[in-house]
Amino acid sequence: MRVLVPLGLAGLLLGGAAGGCAAARVTFECDGGGCGQSDAGCHGDACVVCPEPATCNAEALCTEALCGGQSFICSLDGPGHFGWTTTMANCDDGDPCTDSDHCIAQSCIGTPKACATPPAATCVGTGTLRTFTLPGQCVDGTCEYSHTDRNCPASDCQNGTCSGDPCAGVSCTTPGDPCLESVGTCVDGQCTYPPKVLDCDRPHATGGHCISGACAGWTCDSGYANCNNNWDDGCEISLKTSQHCGACNTPCTTPAHATASCATGTCVRTCTAPWQNCDNNWANGCEIPVGVAARCDDSGLNSTSGCGTAYCGNSGSDPNAVDFGTWYCIYCSTCHHFTDGYSWCLWSANGGVGQWSSSRCATCCGAGSLDLVCGP
Repeated sequence: MRVLVPLGLAGLLLGGAAGGCAAARVTFECDGGGCGQSDAGCHGDACVVCPEPATCNAEALCTEALCGGQSFICSLDGPGHFGWTTTMANCDDGDPCTDSDHCIAQSCIGTPKACATPPAATCVGTGTLRTFTLPGQCVDGTCEYSHTDRNCPASDCQNGTCSGDPCAGVSCTTPGDPCLESVGTCVDGQCTYPPKVLDCDRPHATGGHCISGACAGWTCDSGYANCNNNWDDGCEISLKTSQHCGACNTPCTTPAHATASCATGTCVRTCTAPWQNCDNNWANGCEIPVGVAARCDDSGLNSTSGCGTAYCGNSGSDPNAVDFGTWYCIYCSTCHHFTDGYSWCLWSANGGVGQWSSSRCATCCGAGSLDLVCGP
């Protein structure tokens, strides 16, 4: 196939009508007696072929040109003869295996030759029948067809057919496919072989069939997997267990302060109150005891005693709170004094009501304590 580069259009954009080409649907350099160009001609009042330099030849084939607002295509009108046309342009893509070559988008495009008419069956000598099969293949412009030869019984091939019993002397013992039985049956001179009977059923698997003489091609049922890569026991693993949750060897572990379940094939973890997974990281489990008084101090969560209550998230602008990344503490706003030492009020997030701690702190309201921990 040949793709042509459009010629320059500088000489194609011409002006108004001249001479005898008034009222033309396209205007070229026409004089009173005709177009006045050796390669142009007037048809009625219209010049329909562009003058030089818009020469239509083999090099310009399928080139599109604009003259006076009308689009023209360089066409092959006949052997060795070229001309401009406003309709479908013929061409020759140089490929003997294509027909009906036409200009499409400035390229010569042909339709592949249809090799769909094989020769009739013929006798090769007196004992062999040759038949031709579809589809054929075009080679250098000629359709060629593959053929099959078979022997006729008693060498009785006449007029393209085998006379007598077409299965006489035919031995059906070569199936050519390991998934077929080794002994077949002759029908109209052709051997047919039944498929081998194989048990391709496997637990929790479908689609098993004979491939190259053995069962293969299974697909696991939804929710099951062949984790040991052995199809003899099929898809042996349920993907709804704690050790194989959604995929082979993917355990659904139970994090700290939580429960875990794989009943749906997805590991579902749930924190045990009052613990919550504030950082959304199940590797460290449910790490914060939310709403438990006396667990927070000025440096974060304290497992033995503290000055506040922990919550997930960000405290915002609460003056009695300090953020610690994915969680925050709400601290005491007022101290309460006991005769044997100090205690403190743990600030409540639900309305600002104080909760008095039962533990003692001798320095919570001392001079070195943080303002957020104890007020004046």
